[in-house]
Amino acid sequence: MAKVAPACVLVFLVLFAAILLASGQAGPQANMAPARGSQSSNAFRRPPHLKRHCPRREVFKRCQSSSCGENKCYHLGQRRPLACTLDCVTGCFCKRRYYRNDNGKCVHRSQCRKIGIPLRPQPAKPGIGTRPE
Repeated sequence: MAKVAPACVLVFLVLFAAILLASGQAGPQANMAPARGSQSSNAFRRPPHLKRHCPRREVFKRCQSSSCGENKCYHLGQRRPLACTLDCVTGCFCKRRYYRNDNGKCVHRSQCRKIGIPLRPQPAKPGIGTRPE
């Protein structure tokens, strides 16, 4: 009789876990009402202010990281981030080979304003920033 009680508790826990899993299968959409004026039960609609038309040199992307979704002029001469942010930004991003400048425009790399940072690390010149041995 002493071995039956733990077995019953185990069966009860398994049943309870199965019920919890089954109740979560419907997902969050099941509790949402349909959009107004819609016959469909799909409550997820793209807001009208999000247009897919982007300026020249830009492309529409969904759910991109704000830190890694596009190149930026200030990235030149710096290391790329080791990790991207986990935010989800939808909108217009610079196309490949273009960089977003300080004015928010997508420009070619050569049009990025030079701020005195070399694109590649330069070796130290003798006598400048070095100590005599």
